[in-house]
Amino acid sequence: DVAFTVYANPISAPIRLALEVTPAPDLVVDSLTLDTTDPLYSGGQVPVEWTIRNAGDLPANASFNNRVTVRRADTNAIVADLVVPFDIASLGPIAAGATRTQSVTLTLPPGLGSVGALTISLRLDVNNAIEELNPENSAETNNAATLGITVELAPFTDLVAQNLTITPAPGWTAGQSVAVSWDAVNAGTLSANGAWTERLIVTNRSTGRIVHSQDLRNSGAALDPAGVRARSVSFGWPSGIDGTGLYDFAVVMDALGEVFEANDDNTAETNNRVTETRASAPDLVVSAVNVANTAPQSGDLLQISYTVQNLGAASTPASWFDRVRIYSLNTGQVVQDVAFAVQNGAIAAGGEAIRSLTLRLPDGATGTGSFRIEVTADFNPSFVGTLNEARAGLTVSQAESNNARVADITSTLRSYPDLVATFTGVPVDPRGGDRVNLTWTVQNTGPVATAAASWVDRVYLSLDPTLGASDILLGEVARNAVLGAGGTYEVTSGFDLPVGIEGTVYFLVAADQGGVVLEPDTRGNNLAARQVTLDSPYSDLTVQTVVAPTGNFFGGDAITVAWRVANAGPDALVAPAGGWTDRVYLSPTPTLGAGAVLLGSFARNAGLAVGASYSRSESLTLPPGAVGTFHVIVQTNADGSVYERGAVANNTAASDGTLALAEAPSADLRVIS
Repeated sequence: DVAFTVYANPISAPIRLALEVTPAPDLVVDSLTLDTTDPLYSGGQVPVEWTIRNAGDLPANASFNNRVTVRRADTNAIVADLVVPFDIASLGPIAAGATRTQSVTLTLPPGLGSVGALTISLRLDVNNAIEELNPENSAETNNAATLGITVELAPFTDLVAQNLTITPAPGWTAGQSVAVSWDAVNAGTLSANGAWTERLIVTNRSTGRIVHSQDLRNSGAALDPAGVRARSVSFGWPSGIDGTGLYDFAVVMDALGEVFEANDDNTAETNNRVTETRASAPDLVVSAVNVANTAPQSGDLLQISYTVQNLGAASTPASWFDRVRIYSLNTGQVVQDVAFAVQNGAIAAGGEAIRSLTLRLPDGATGTGSFRIEVTADFNPSFVGTLNEARAGLTVSQAESNNARVADITSTLRSYPDLVATFTGVPVDPRGGDRVNLTWTVQNTGPVATAAASWVDRVYLSLDPTLGASDILLGEVARNAVLGAGGTYEVTSGFDLPVGIEGTVYFLVAADQGGVVLEPDTRGNNLAARQVTLDSPYSDLTVQTVVAPTGNFFGGDAITVAWRVANAGPDALVAPAGGWTDRVYLSPTPTLGAGAVLLGSFARNAGLAVGASYSRSESLTLPPGAVGTFHVIVQTNADGSVYERGAVANNTAASDGTLALAEAPSADLRVIS
């Protein structure tokens, strides 16, 4: 809140300078005195009297205003101010040489603001209502006088709370009765009379929430100077998140500001609050982290144990999460990050618990070097703590950030097998559709035997020497024995080459493609590639003739379409898996285009020798709603499953004639009555 005082500042008329002797009034202060001999007190009255003399040549015939101001001598701050009218109608004119006496009583504000050395200043005719002249041109500046006074602090009330106590000791549980007591003390020199309110406020610093607030009302019994009155309240301790943390117990005297208070230190309105801080919460500290492995290696299971102490004043809940991280001090890479669930593991105040878990180091180079194991109590999968933690003497931040401890280890590289694949035999002039033999060897160049006793080598056909998702799996061969250090095995197996791939291709063999053998850093040499030039047989399917009816038809009519397809070579057609498809269309043009309507699809699953042909006749239904003149078109190998080396222009043919489609007759129902 901001408080300020507004004082009048009357508008003054211009001051006239006399350039020649001119008769005029000239008001001066003959005397300015206190109209009392009693001591002056803050908040009390100051009676002031002054005498006005007209030192000029003419009478003062108009009313005017005088201003009395009380200021602090040290800061010049105004503490009282009053404009006093001189009413010519009631007091009469002031003749030349005559005097008049005026008086006024000013009221000082209470408190230290008006205590000490003050100055009373009087200024006559503050708005220059009287035109004053004298030969010295000082008639408008000789209207003031000052008077110094001393003001004492008046007897005062000063309510304070002392001896704030909270019982029992922290470690409170939900619903437990907590008692707060204090002494209400009047540290002033004047009795505190009337009503006021004393307020208890309990704030959980950990959450920023007020968990309890309670008022005690003083109904009017006076509290004498130096008087003490015992006060106390009790309440049930809150539950849930409000029930643990770092707490401020604050007692505020005169919480509603009903009693005016003062003291010599000017703290009477700010010393009404007393606060005691109590920590009633667990404070988890990881006091030790141990690793049972004496000489860890990459891939090892680390046997980790850690001790969690509760240094707080309250028990923990039964469940929470601890977090265990392992990261490389060489690279910074985190290799393990586990949220460890603590269940049914409450730790009493002052107690401790030992937790154990097993975490694996990565295999290979990633699992070697210097590592730090970091354990943080109360750190959940979302990377936040769920417990309010506090301890006497610590801030909330300190109690929440003392939960971690680390242990460092050094891991050496474990020995691993290393499978290396090499092609030793591939066909010289492979051709699609052939069955070919491929031979490869796999050697274990590592210093140890494989732990696995069985795995699978896979063979692929690829357009490049790297293994990718688009490569064709030709087959796989199982290995069913351990391969010792330096050992080798050789494989020869037959594989069917696909039709339709030509040019430069690669045979790929991936030893142990499923990754059964543990080779963390050397799997790149498990793949061998051998470049070859692949030729492929192809056929040339041609639609030789299409026979379809001509004439007029309606949608929904059935027609019979016959066609013949031949293999123009140069290679016999071996039916691909699933065969190939002939399709029959109705088209407004003799070529197959976007406007064609599919009438039917028919599969062919048998092979076809060079020069051989097959014929087919099918009954098809004309589509309803189609109107116009149409050609019947047959397309063979419509799904492209037969490799024709691009010779597909003759895969389509149209019937010689056309047929006309008209709208089918339809009923026309009418309501006649």
